[in-house]
Amino acid sequence: QVFAVAGLVARGNRAALLTAMLFLWVATSLVSGYTSARLYASLKGTKSRKWVTTATALLFSGITFITFFVLNLVLSMFRSQAAVPLRGLIGLLLLWICLAIPLVFVGAYLGYKRRPQEFPVRTNQIPRAIPESPIPFAKLVLPLIAGIFPFSSFLYELTFILNTMWQGQISFLFGFLLAIFALLTVTCGELSIVFTYVTLSNEDHRWWWPAFLASGSSGLYVLLYSVY
Repeated sequence: QVFAVAGLVARGNRAALLTAMLFLWVATSLVSGYTSARLYASLKGTKSRKWVTTATALLFSGITFITFFVLNLVLSMFRSQAAVPLRGLIGLLLLWICLAIPLVFVGAYLGYKRRPQEFPVRTNQIPRAIPESPIPFAKLVLPLIAGIFPFSSFLYELTFILNTMWQGQISFLFGFLLAIFALLTVTCGELSIVFTYVTLSNEDHRWWWPAFLASGSSGLYVLLYSVY
C-alpha cells in the first residue's frame, strides 16, 4: 500500500504489487528475528532460544503457507484461472526456506548479541499476591468486549474488501486502505495502552496477555463476520 500510494509501484500492475509484497515479506524476516530475540532476551526468558527463533521463522509463515496451499488446491480442483501453478508454489516454498527462514536466524543472532534492554525500575524477585477481580472471567470477557472497538472502526471497509475478494476482483483504493490501516493501528495501540494501565492499576503484573488480547480479539470478530 505504501509503495502504491507513493507511486513506486503501478497500481494496475498486479505482478508488480505481488512482487513488492514478497520482497517486503522476505526483507522483514530479518526484522522479525531481531525483534523477537531482543524482546525475549530483555524479558529474561527461561526457555531455549532456539525454540523461540524457530517458532518465529515457522509459526506464522507456516500457517499462512498451508492456508494458501489448501485454498490453491481447491481452486485447482475447480480448474480456476486464479490458481497458482505448481512452479509458482515451488518458487514460494524455496523463497521461504532459502531466504526468509535464514534471515530470521540472522536477525535473531544479531538480537541476542545486543545487550538486553534495561528497564527503568527493578522488579521484585517474589511475585506479589494478585487480588481477585470483581468481574467473573474478567481476563477473558473484557478483552472480547474491547475487540469490538477496533472491529467497528473498519467494519464498512471490511465489507467492501470481502465483497471485492469474493467477486474475484482487486481493490486499487490504496490511499483509502492505508488511511484505514493507520486508524486501525492507532485504535489497537491506544486500546492496549488502556488495558495495560488498568491491569497494573489493579495490582496485576501480568499485563502482556490482556494488552495483546484487547486488540487481537478483533480478529475473532473478523473471522466470524467472514463466515457470516
